[in-house]
Amino acid sequence: MSTTIRTVQFTKAQAILRAVTASNDIAAVYGPPGSGKSRAVEHFLTQDPSMHGRAWRRLQMPYRPSPKELSVRLLRDLGAPTTGTGYELSDRVTETLKGSNMVITVDEAHHLNASGLQQLRYLHDRSERSWALVLVGSDIDKVLGTAAELRSRVSGWADFTPLTGAEMIATAKQLHPALHALSNDTIRLVDKRFARGNLRDWIHFSEQVTRLAGQSAITQRHIDAALEMLTVRR
Repeated sequence: MSTTIRTVQFTKAQAILRAVTASNDIAAVYGPPGSGKSRAVEHFLTQDPSMHGRAWRRLQMPYRPSPKELSVRLLRDLGAPTTGTGYELSDRVTETLKGSNMVITVDEAHHLNASGLQQLRYLHDRSERSWALVLVGSDIDKVLGTAAELRSRVSGWADFTPLTGAEMIATAKQLHPALHALSNDTIRLVDKRFARGNLRDWIHFSEQVTRLAGQSAITQRHIDAALEMLTVRR
C-alpha cells in the first residue's frame, strides 16, 4: 500500500525527525509493532524536502549484536572494508561517517543491549555529531534506560500508540474509498473485533475486505469473511 496515512503521530514524527536531523542529533521513534513508526521514518527519508540530496542508510538490527558486529554491519552498508579488530572497525566507522552529514537509521533498535547502545553513542560522539542517528523500535524508551549516556543525548522522542476515537475512524476511512462509505459504528465494530487501533492490522483488513468486495460496495458479509481470514483461531 503506497497511500500515506497522515495521523497526528505521523505528522509529529515528521516534525521531530526534520528538527533532529537538521542538527545531526539523535532521535528515537518508538511504539508497538504495527503502529506506523517504520512507515513514518521511511516517508521522512524518501519524501521529506529536507532529505532531498542527503544520503541515508537503514540498518536492520539482529538480536543483541556485539559492538564489533554493529560496526561491521554499519561498514558493510557504507561500502567500507569490514576486516580488522573491534577498535580498528570503530575507527573506520568514525572516519567514514565524520563530515558525511548522513542520516543513519537503526531499525529494531530494541534488540540492542547496553554495549551496543554505548557503541552507537561512542561512534556518534567520535564523529563530532557530523551525522544524524535515528533509533526505531518497540520499547526504546525502556531499552535506553540501560544506557543513560545515550538516552541523555536523544533530542527528539516520537512515540506511536494505538489509534483511538475519531482519529481511528478517520484513519480507517483514509485507507480506501470503499471504507469511507462505511458507517462510524461499523468501523468501531471492526476495530473492537480485530484491529484495536493497530494501523498495520487496519491496512490488512482494508486489503482483504476490498479484495473480497471487488467493485461492489462492502457488505457485512464481506466484513465477516475478511475478519474470519484475519483472525487467529485459538
